[in-house]
Amino acid sequence: MSVEDVSDDGSSTVIGTGSCLVVGIAGPSGCGKSTLARSLADALTVNDTTERVASHYFTEDPKYFRAPKAPSYRDANPESETPFFTHWDCYVKDLRHCVGKAFKSNEKTTAAFEATSFPTDSNFNGSRPASTPYPPSPSIRTNEIWIVDHFLLLQDERVVELLDLLVFLDPCMDVDGTFAEMLPPASSETMSNYIPSQEVVPESTLPARDVCRERRVQRDPTRTLVEQNYLRQYYNQCVWPAYLHYTHCPARQYQTEHPCQTLQLDAWQCSKEELLSRAVAFVKTK
Repeated sequence: MSVEDVSDDGSSTVIGTGSCLVVGIAGPSGCGKSTLARSLADALTVNDTTERVASHYFTEDPKYFRAPKAPSYRDANPESETPFFTHWDCYVKDLRHCVGKAFKSNEKTTAAFEATSFPTDSNFNGSRPASTPYPPSPSIRTNEIWIVDHFLLLQDERVVELLDLLVFLDPCMDVDGTFAEMLPPASSETMSNYIPSQEVVPESTLPARDVCRERRVQRDPTRTLVEQNYLRQYYNQCVWPAYLHYTHCPARQYQTEHPCQTLQLDAWQCSKEELLSRAVAFVKTK
């Protein structure tokens, strides 16, 4: 694929093509997105004489949010769970830059190989001292993989366009997806004043919600019991409804439109090891 690098003045240029795979990971808070992303980046990295794969994790950095996190979930802003709280222009620009560097790296590898002179001595047996390794060969190019994790991953069409694959951690695989019609339509006009609420949560999703919520509660063992209860209330009233609207329904729609590019995993029943194993196998087949 080709990638555009966007400059500060808003202009864009195509910066190259090459072997670079962008894998998105979508799912609710507490389902294990970040854990899988880090493990997947490590598992997919290869460096030997026949193949080189450099895997990277593009993190969900707080710098992309429009306001800092509240000190307590009692004071948390529900709008922070919506797309309008993310600096998407900055996020997309940085992601394009990272992916574009992979293309440029491959171009430099080829140039370095072509500019290198090799031994012509008839006694040369094909081996070299460790201090003078072979230059990188363009026939063994470094393939790049970027793992992208964001709880609102599918809410910006520019990010969606960059994705080659999507791993959807779905804790509601056994739940009928027809509840999508219960949720407000996803558009900036209708959603600008949308605040997630308990009212839009179908009862069939509550068991999965409770599992993900408790995983998030246990993520920080230093939280007081009072703060844990604030978090539970906030998760039930804001985080989970927003997930159903902004991630669950769009991810299922993406899966319908791109079945060969999507891996749906049961984030409720599968162990971390099984999630990683299946995700690795999925990416390696592409």
